[in-house]
Amino acid sequence: MKGKAVGRVSRVKRVVTRRLNRELELRECREENLTKPIMTVTIGSLSFLSRETSTMLAKFLSRWLLVFVLIFNASLLTACIWDSDTRSMEEKAFPDALALITGGFLRHSPEFYEWRIEQRLAEIEKSPDKMELYDDLAVAYEKTGQTAKAIEVMEGMESRDPDRYETLANLGTFYIHNGELERGLEYIDKAIAINPDAHFGRERYQKYVVEYVLSKQVEGELTLPLDGESRREGYGDAVGFTQFLFSQLSIETPEKSDSEDSELKNKQDAEVKKAIKGVLGMMRFGNHDSPILLECLGDLFFHGEKSDSNRHLASRAFLKASYGDEDEEVKEKYRNMAMYAGSAIYSPRDQSPLEFNEVEERFEEELKSADKWVTEVFENELKWIAEGINVERKYAEVYYDDPEPVADEEAEFAKLVSGPTLMLWMAGFTILGIVLVILFFIGYAIKVICSEESVAHLSKNDVGPEENI
Repeated sequence: MKGKAVGRVSRVKRVVTRRLNRELELRECREENLTKPIMTVTIGSLSFLSRETSTMLAKFLSRWLLVFVLIFNASLLTACIWDSDTRSMEEKAFPDALALITGGFLRHSPEFYEWRIEQRLAEIEKSPDKMELYDDLAVAYEKTGQTAKAIEVMEGMESRDPDRYETLANLGTFYIHNGELERGLEYIDKAIAINPDAHFGRERYQKYVVEYVLSKQVEGELTLPLDGESRREGYGDAVGFTQFLFSQLSIETPEKSDSEDSELKNKQDAEVKKAIKGVLGMMRFGNHDSPILLECLGDLFFHGEKSDSNRHLASRAFLKASYGDEDEEVKEKYRNMAMYAGSAIYSPRDQSPLEFNEVEERFEEELKSADKWVTEVFENELKWIAEGINVERKYAEVYYDDPEPVADEEAEFAKLVSGPTLMLWMAGFTILGIVLVILFFIGYAIKVICSEESVAHLSKNDVGPEENI
């Protein structure tokens, strides 16, 4: 009887063991469909361990990786491809270009400039020899649409000091805004001769833009777009303003060139980057809604590097230009330019062409967001004016901690990959790896202990009645 009882106990133990193993197999089978792709890579990287150990460790790590991936992607599932795949690319190269295109950058309200006119007139009475007060006054007149008064103030300054850079640069800009392009160029040339590197060379590109506009006039009349005939499709094509700029600098690509001149290409790319910063500067301190500046910016981004980020910015610059003219024919031409610029953009996930209506819908949302933010800034200025406080001082306290409108993206990127920062990242990943390995061994130990206890418990419960027989 005792031998039969022992035999029954052994059979029960085998049954219980098979049952537990079957449950583990079913659970692992369900997980395998999700973790197998990750395990394949992980096992290969753990080849220095035994097959059994590496497989076990791979399963553990793959499950943790799966949890991380699911948590991370939960934040992306509600975003469209365009939103999640392009915004970061755009801000990597020219972080403030989108803000300047949409108008969502830090600037003053018309009411502020009205306030400044009163303030500067009062200060000039007390300190008539402070030249910078006249600059502020003239710019405030210009910003409130009183260009003739702005010119009058600067002409008075010119009579006092004909070689002052600020006076010449302002006069040139005011004449250009007043439609006196040739006269404006004369003063811009004088300003460049005195200080060619001022404002990162912005006047230099202002000169090129004005010359480009003059080249497009027919009998003194200008028709927009400046270049609506060129098809903006091929990567790196120099069209419109970019083509004009290259011709002025004698760095245009020969028409019948069969091979790419890398040295010439580097010169062109470097010039385009500087020109982009120059035009962005004109938009920041001049008129960001100008269809001419937006068109020139779009042409420069269209050439740029072979990246979707440049194409998106070019497309939206042209699209914004279409919003600035009431002529339906002009609107349609700018929209066509925007569609051509975006026609070669493909989703990095499935390589499908990006639909233009997606770009426009998202762009309209960004315009609303930018307008909302700027409106809050303007409302604050109105409140401060009504309270009778110093608006300039309060404005600086609240807003001047923001980054510069046209930042040096290369310097910012260098900070991210600097030695100390890189070491911190490496240390963080090392600690994470150690923690995962420790968790694996703890989890494995708990699994083994629980399995043994389950077998013992089930064996005791199932065998007890048979031993009493």
